[in-house]
Amino acid sequence: MIGSLRYVRWAASVLLILPIGWAIASCGNENASGPAGPGEMVVHLDGAASDDGAVLLEIGPGATGVGPARPDLELHYSPVRDRFSVAVFGAVAAGPVVRIQVEDGGNPPDIRVVEVAGENGELRPSTGVYKTRVEPNR
Repeated sequence: MIGSLRYVRWAASVLLILPIGWAIASCGNENASGPAGPGEMVVHLDGAASDDGAVLLEIGPGATGVGPARPDLELHYSPVRDRFSVAVFGAVAAGPVVRIQVEDGGNPPDIRVVEVAGENGELRPSTGVYKTRVEPNR
């Protein structure tokens, strides 16, 4: 009896928590799909302050390569399993920051803002105001 009660509690908590997790995971990321098939897309950072000097992004599954979106940005990346961890340095104020090669432009990868720092290197207290937008490279 006790074992089945634990299972019911566990199942109820999973059913209640999963939608919240999905909602949180989808926040802050607006993806515009492009043409189906391999292609190139651009990640834009919205909500950035004029004195932001660095951003750390996590690019989800579906990306096959990354590069800076503008010549004035310095980009370092590390592939981690099926994702990329990408650090962009320079004037990362609102606008395009990363070019990504994708497996399927009709299903762009999710992008998450992990950390942001000012030009002085000081980490921002929150990344909640930062949003990413992925669009086909035109």
